[in-house]
Amino acid sequence: MESAVVPSSQPDILASLNKLSTEGTTFWSSIPPDVFVDQPEQGWSPAQNVLHLIKSVKPVAKALKLPRFLLRMLFGKAKAPSRHYAALRSHYLERIQNYELKGKYAPEAVRVTETSALTQKKLVASLTKALESLSHAVEAWQEQALDQYQLPHPLIGKLTVREMLFFTLFHYEHHAENVRAKLKR
Repeated sequence: MESAVVPSSQPDILASLNKLSTEGTTFWSSIPPDVFVDQPEQGWSPAQNVLHLIKSVKPVAKALKLPRFLLRMLFGKAKAPSRHYAALRSHYLERIQNYELKGKYAPEAVRVTETSALTQKKLVASLTKALESLSHAVEAWQEQALDQYQLPHPLIGKLTVREMLFFTLFHYEHHAENVRAKLKR
């Protein structure tokens, strides 16, 4: 799912989000339902990865729908230019080493109250909906505004909106690649 085009502009970001949504739905849905929800001895199940991605995408979409003056009041105005995709990705990967995710972004065990297939279908649909919501929110942002406003990231601090969108893209890809490697797909 790794994007061949490194996103930089708002249209690039939108194209990457749409690609993740389409390819992600196919990928997550292709995992056998029992494997999707099965809790491994170490690490997260595919379902937990999807839950984590939902928990990380939804707040970004919600924040981007807020009035800009409110974002400025809550998080301040960006004081430095946005970093490029690769630089932000490297910074995040350095920070995440030896970091144990806890708190509201850590996924709980997935309880299967219906069939595994129905649980999988609902989680994948929820993630797709979150990505589509984020895409719609990004459409309302002008290019220069992506560098003027900032949002908080729980691990790496305040990021410009552009940087937060870069993070969202590579974070999704990171989790999908981890699952793909564990499943050897």
